[in-house]
Formats: sequence, C-alpha cells, structure tokens
Amino acid sequence: MTNTDTKPLGAACPMASKGELVVVPPPTPTLEELTSTIRRGHRAVLSAVVDALQNAIETGKALKPAKEEVGHGNFEEYVAVSCGFTIRTAQNYMRLAKYEAEVRQLVARKNEGRFVSINEALKYIDGLRKKNPRKEKSKTTT
Repeated sequence: MTNTDTKPLGAACPMASKGELVVVPPPTPTLEELTSTIRRGHRAVLSAVVDALQNAIETGKALKPAKEEVGHGNFEEYVAVSCGFTIRTAQNYMRLAKYEAEVRQLVARKNEGRFVSINEALKYIDGLRKKNPRKEKSKTTT
C-alpha cells in the first residue's frame, strides 16, 4: 500500500473535512461509448417489440382453452383476478392468436428494417375484418 492508501479521506482530498465522504462523479463517456450505449438500447427496444407481439399471440393461444375451462360467465373475473389484466387485453391477445397467420404475413412484409407493434397488428386485423366480414363469422363458428 502507498501512503495515500492508508491516509484518511480528508487527508487524501484537501477539500473534504476530516471524515467526510467525497463523491467523485464518473468520467464523462466518450462519443464512441455513447454511440455503443445508444445502439445497444435501440436493439433492445426492437427486440422487445418483436417479443411483445410473439408473447401476445402465445398468451392468446393459452387464453382460449382457459376460457372454455372456467365456464360460461366466469372468464372476465378469471382474467381480472387470476391473470391480472383486463378483459379487453385478453380479447386483444385472443384476436392476435386467431389471426396469427395473417399477422405473421404482415410481419414478413414489414420486416425490412421495421417491426410491427401489437397495436399495429390489431389495426391490421380490424382492417381485414372490415374487408371480409364473412371470414370473421366463419372463424367464430369454428
């Protein structure tokens, strides 16, 4: 150890009173370090968007049999109490699962550097339902 390692903090830093703790701010990051942090953060955001849509579809797939299991009239309470989200969120997840093939086609078309959010996928599904209401009716009866 050197002499400065064994001296009290006040002795090593003349501006501090004896026994005071001095907080030294971290060095300012370089532009290269900032750029690296920005790129890493952006990749994480994009990954989260992709994961969110996939997780919503998988959740929707699990909700359908759960709805059948809990029985008529009990699903809304089941979703609120056991799942911890709203019935509207559950309906959106199930809609995404129901139209999974169409959503995957949308993602494939848009996947040229751009990702599809859950809301964008739901709007796309709404557009499909308005264009072809018979398809919607036939899907609900199966």
